[in-house]
Amino acid sequence: MKTSNLAWIALSVIAGVLPMEHASADPDCSEPILKAEWGKEKVGTSYFTQGTYDSLQVYLDRAGCTYGPADTERILQEILARYESAPEWTSPKLNAQQMRDSVRFQLECQLSQSPIPDPITLEPRRQGVSLDAFKKMNCNTP
Repeated sequence: MKTSNLAWIALSVIAGVLPMEHASADPDCSEPILKAEWGKEKVGTSYFTQGTYDSLQVYLDRAGCTYGPADTERILQEILARYESAPEWTSPKLNAQQMRDSVRFQLECQLSQSPIPDPITLEPRRQGVSLDAFKKMNCNTP
């Protein structure tokens, strides 16, 4: 009978430790951007509208982390801190606030898709349009 009691005690101790191990193994999603790199995005379908824009390809840390529209501002702030001073972020037509707004709309739109694109493509120099307009265009800028 004493052996049986010891087995129950040991089992109780092990069961009590397991949830703590699981909790410590939870992913840290506080820094969502795994990496980002600049590229070129082709736009336009006719001779007069064809061109390329600098685009930022953002890869999110998806190891156990989930994201959605509610994460837009947090991810945007991380993007701005890392990339807003890059030469690819400057525009002769848009001021800094217009570019931030454009990227915010693009980011929120893509974070609302299921599944979220991998990578998320952001074009800071694209003319800003409303979030509703981005959604109607399936999150593609005009």
